[in-house]
Amino acid sequence: MLHKKLYGYKDQSHKGKYTYNRPGLLQEVEGKKIIDAVLLVKSKKEAEKIINLLHKYEAKTYIFDVLSEIEL
Repeated sequence: MLHKKLYGYKDQSHKGKYTYNRPGLLQEVEGKKIIDAVLLVKSKKEAEKIINLLHKYEAKTYIFDVLSEIEL
């Protein structure tokens, strides 16, 4: 369930006739998955939303401030 809420998922209805892309929290805050278990967001406000979701599902978190020129 955490994976769906964080990354989003494709939903199908009517026996696959209709497909919907359900965005996850990472798309809402315009974040990016760098590699497995490494996420990059632009601001602390956006990071707090991700952190709150991870804590809700009791996931271990390690948080670092990074200065980067990478465009999201």
